[in-house]
Amino acid sequence: MADFKTHLSVASIGSGIATTFLIVLDIANPSEKVIFFTLGIIGGFLPDIDSDHSTPIEIVFNFMGLTFAFITIFKFGDKYSVIELLVLFSIVFTLIRYVIYKIFTEFTVHRGIFHSIQAGVIFCFFTAIVLYRIFGQSETASWIGGFFVLFGYLIHLLLDEACSVN
Repeated sequence: MADFKTHLSVASIGSGIATTFLIVLDIANPSEKVIFFTLGIIGGFLPDIDSDHSTPIEIVFNFMGLTFAFITIFKFGDKYSVIELLVLFSIVFTLIRYVIYKIFTEFTVHRGIFHSIQAGVIFCFFTAIVLYRIFGQSETASWIGGFFVLFGYLIHLLLDEACSVN
């Protein structure tokens, strides 16, 4: 099986080539191109979030824990003291990083549902929705971002298949 470094390297190369096409065709602005490149790389390791102790699951749950902890602080920053905000930050981070992580790993199995094209399509749609609704990207940019995640996801699945052949 391909390891994390291989998935990361090949997804970076594929995402870089796809981003180069966007540059040549003048489809997106420079900041969007960086986002698309990054989304392609994220898609390249996303199928391994169901592996209990893999680098991708650690990255995803650390990122989610920090993101939601900061969002919580930003939401309640004017209502609580600094000490209370630090406690709230710690609670939210710990809840997501350790409790939800533990529940997630109990209900998932490596090479299960997350190693499917359908899951890649769901992540594609989810990314497009998040880019459009939360980050205010245009419809075109949102769909391109979603397809970059799917592209990286498919690279991962193809690498797994290619490396499993004797």
